[in-house]
Amino acid sequence: MTKEQAFELIETIKKMSDSEVIAYGKKHIKGIMDDAADKYGWYRISNERRKGNNWNSLVDGVYRNKEGKLFVDIYFQDDSTDCNDSEYFDTFFSSASSVRVTSRICGATYTYDERAEVMRSIVIDYLHWKVIDRDEIERAEKIEKLSDYRIINPILNKFYEDNRLKYKTHIYMYGGKCVEYEAYKKGEKDLNAYIVSNVDNLDGKTSDELTSIYTEVFNKAAREYLKSH
Repeated sequence: MTKEQAFELIETIKKMSDSEVIAYGKKHIKGIMDDAADKYGWYRISNERRKGNNWNSLVDGVYRNKEGKLFVDIYFQDDSTDCNDSEYFDTFFSSASSVRVTSRICGATYTYDERAEVMRSIVIDYLHWKVIDRDEIERAEKIEKLSDYRIINPILNKFYEDNRLKYKTHIYMYGGKCVEYEAYKKGEKDLNAYIVSNVDNLDGKTSDELTSIYTEVFNKAAREYLKSH
C-alpha cells in the first residue's frame, strides 16, 4: 500500500458509520495486533490520535494477554490522581448503547459513538504506523539502536574518570564553572547530533566500529571545547 492509498483509506474510514467502523475494526484487529503489537503484546495509539469519552478517560491502546485474549487499555483521570485499567475488547466494542468501565479510582461511561471513535483511532493510527509514518518510525528505531548505552557510556565514562569529574561535582552543582564538565556535555551533545545526522552511514556497522567512530567524535568535540575555553 502506498501513502496515497493509505490516506484514501483513512478518508473512507472517517466516513464510515459507527457500526461500520466497529465491524471493520473487529475484522482487522487480529491482523493489526499480529503485525504491530510489541513483544509484550501491546499496541499503543499515538498520543495525538487517542480518543476517549470526552470527560475523564482516554483509550491508550489494545493489548493481548498470554492466553490470546484482547483488552482495551484505558487511562482514567480523577480529581486528584490517575491510573490505567482495562476492559475486554469485545465487551468494550459490543453493540450496547453505552458501556460502563471502571478503575480503582473512578468509572467512565462510553456511548456507542464514542466507542466508534476509539475504533476509528485504532485503525487510522495503524495505517500511520504501517505506511504513512513508516520511514520516520524506522529511522527512530535505527537511532535508538545506534544510541545503545552499552557503546556510548564507556566512552563518556572514560572522559569522566580521566578528568576526575566526580570530585568536581560541588563546582557545577552550585552554579560554578567547570570547563571539563562543560566539555563532557559538549562531547555528549555533539555525539548525539552526529548519530542523528549519520544514521544511514552508521547503520549496519559493528559495535567495535561504532565505538571507534563515537570515541573520535566525542573526544574531538571535548578537546575543541577545552582549547577554546
